[in-house]
Amino acid sequence: MVRTVNEQDFENPGSRRMALGQSLSDKDQLWLDPSGSQAVSLGNGGMIDPVRHEVEPGTLLYRFASVTDTVEGAMRGGWWLERRELNQLIQYARINDRTLGYAVRLLCCVPPEWGSALNFLVGARAATLIAAWGGLANSAAATYAVKPGMSAAAAGTTRIASRNDV
Repeated sequence: MVRTVNEQDFENPGSRRMALGQSLSDKDQLWLDPSGSQAVSLGNGGMIDPVRHEVEPGTLLYRFASVTDTVEGAMRGGWWLERRELNQLIQYARINDRTLGYAVRLLCCVPPEWGSALNFLVGARAATLIAAWGGLANSAAATYAVKPGMSAAAAGTTRIASRNDV
């Protein structure tokens, strides 16, 4: 098997946990017993049962960011799409008379509280073989806390149920 440029990172168990939407932080563990010997990572978003996928050299990859991000910030994110998935998002937006950003937020389960406006599309071409996780979206939720001087009406929780039927 040809080793990918990121094989060492990909083999790290934390890599799959992040793909599952699980936090790697000890503070985000749910302890199952009083002695603290068994814990489950809390998850939010991510993928349902991610599987290994290899991105071939020359493959175009796409990622949504915010127009206010720096170039480095826009390119740094860990969640990328191949053209087939981008086409599905474009088709959903057209058929439902929605913006592409709305389609990404809904179908990729990205609550606005996570910070990206999803109004800037960046692309990159894989220079070498890359290991990646692939899978269906998992539901996500995020809570927005009111900052000083803001109306209490701004607070709330956004829940986005996965729409893997689309």
